[in-house]
Amino acid sequence: MEMRRGGYPRHSPRLQGAIGVQGMKQTCNSLPLPPYSGDCIHSPDTPPQIQMKPWNRHIAVVTGIAFAILLLAAGPASSQPSDQDEQAIQHLMAYVSGSDMRFVRNAREYTPPEAAAHMEKKYRHFRADIETADDFIELCATQSLLSGKPYLVIDRQGQERHTSDWLRAELAAWQAHSQ
Repeated sequence: MEMRRGGYPRHSPRLQGAIGVQGMKQTCNSLPLPPYSGDCIHSPDTPPQIQMKPWNRHIAVVTGIAFAILLLAAGPASSQPSDQDEQAIQHLMAYVSGSDMRFVRNAREYTPPEAAAHMEKKYRHFRADIETADDFIELCATQSLLSGKPYLVIDRQGQERHTSDWLRAELAAWQAHSQ
């Protein structure tokens, strides 16, 4: 078969006759086509294309519209914390910032304002995944995303404690007091 510009083979007279005379259009450019799959529409200078039957186009369009409606009906995948949980999260960040603890993240110590700023940054990053104050503690105050090491707090006596445990205790006390 002689090759045309663009790398597409030129139709052989036998193939042109098979397509034009028989009307079955089951082969095109030596490529077998399943029966009733569509019509081969191209000239010898263009690549072969399969034209979708109108009924198949209709099904494809309806399926696409139905899928889009389902996505819109499902609503956003993220949710926001309730007002009470948002207050609890803000309280926890203020509690961290105003504490007299030393915070350890990836074997480096940070001041309370630095630790609170880091938690605030993680809170903004994970906002779509946080629905409760416990989610905030789990995602923003438990461990480093880079190293996987737990965050620690060190009190004045030098006692280490996981930041998440320390914040959960404060959250429980704050919730008991606010009810």
